[in-house]
Amino acid sequence: MGFKLESHLNLKNIFETVRPLFTSSGCDLVVANTLKGGYQGYIVNADGDILSKSNNKQEIARGLVQLL
Repeated sequence: MGFKLESHLNLKNIFETVRPLFTSSGCDLVVANTLKGGYQGYIVNADGDILSKSNNKQEIARGLVQLL
């Protein structure tokens, strides 16, 4: 599990932003999040699929529990 907090994260650049975590750390999932304009979080797998997204931390935590 990797975590990435970025100031300019959006759906267009999310996988390019988190891809280095998959190769450098060998993680299976990454929680990518941003605080710009309010909290937004995404759970991404190594194929670039967004498995969960939310506008609050509690929902991202629930998504992680369900996936794990």
